[in-house]
Amino acid sequence: MKTLDDILIAEATEYEFKRSLEVERPKSWLKTVSAFANGFGGSIYFGVEDNGAIAGLPDAKKDADKISELIVARIEPALLYKLEPLSVESKDILRLSVKSGGSTPYYYKSGDNRTVYYRSGNETIKASERIITELILKGTHRTFDALDSDYLYADHSFTLLNSAYKKHTGRTLALPSDLISFGLLGKENHLTYAGALLADYCPVYNSRVFCTRWSGLTMRSGLIDALDDAEFSANIITLVKNGVDFMSKHNHVMWDVKDMVRAEYPDYPQEALREALLTPLSIEATRLSAARFISTFTTIGSRSPLRAACTTASLYRIGI
Repeated sequence: MKTLDDILIAEATEYEFKRSLEVERPKSWLKTVSAFANGFGGSIYFGVEDNGAIAGLPDAKKDADKISELIVARIEPALLYKLEPLSVESKDILRLSVKSGGSTPYYYKSGDNRTVYYRSGNETIKASERIITELILKGTHRTFDALDSDYLYADHSFTLLNSAYKKHTGRTLALPSDLISFGLLGKENHLTYAGALLADYCPVYNSRVFCTRWSGLTMRSGLIDALDDAEFSANIITLVKNGVDFMSKHNHVMWDVKDMVRAEYPDYPQEALREALLTPLSIEATRLSAARFISTFTTIGSRSPLRAACTTASLYRIGI
């Protein structure tokens, strides 16, 4: 027989407990159905207390029928879900598993009102206009960087992009045809947002990065919290260079000499610093979001000042 520990541990991003179906106020769990479908999916366990204790359902079959009825009536568009009866500690519970949807946003309907929800940690939250816009783009299989901007190709140059392209391929860009091929130039000679983010003089306001070298292991660890900081506003190519340069400045390097040749041993290779920026940057530039930060920390008793560089660099985002 399955026990509670075989199934779940606690409420989390993809799990939620409900003691009962709450037919009189189904919004309490239907909003979580909306949130799961708009995010990574998840499961709701009916018949389980908030603390994980098994309460059980007196009539699991009746509750299962009502769950299906309410989802069809109150959630749109239609979504994929799985409803399973489980026996835990000799008590009947239901597991409602909601798939991550491909037709976002998914709305909770009540009368003439339609509301979108999303999941943050173990909380179900009403979506802001920005989140709804991202979900609309996701549901139409588009991303922020692929949208046409108001910026005209004729008003911008791409010498930095051309230089980087030649360095890696040995050829120069054929303008504007290559920009169209790469998805940087859209209709009527308007740059896409990806094109705007790569233009020499990037017009996107929040194409910025804030860098801070903190004292100690946290942002509040001593009398002097910040040892160094910098702010950069530029296109993506320049921001990557600036960010790597900032982290390199605080990257301890040991060295020795063998056979008249100096060998250097940095805490982190240059490639690792670039990867720490490029990986999240390539993902987050596809979203509508705000500028974020790069933080580096001093590890007390160690020679590794960039302990958190690879993780905190992922906080960097670009948006409008």
